[in-house]
Amino acid sequence: MFNQKTKMSFTLERALNLLRIIEKREEISQREVAEFMDVSLGTANQTIRALVGTGVLETAIVTTSKGKRGQTYHLTSIGLAQRKELA
Repeated sequence: MFNQKTKMSFTLERALNLLRIIEKREEISQREVAEFMDVSLGTANQTIRALVGTGVLETAIVTTSKGKRGQTYHLTSIGLAQRKELA
């Protein structure tokens, strides 16, 4: 599913890093993802959107304990298979 550069131009290393983060912490903000990956918020957003577009990730809108709207990220069965293949 992934080649060296995808349509959205993210690296395999970045995609694998994101998949590992999501697998460990599904309830995480994009800002936290960016911090864990040591990339800009825009880069984290672009990577997430590309993975959602390829069916590797799915998102759900939730209300946080502070009453704010947020999203959770989940690896799909395709995402789990891709993470294992890339690891």
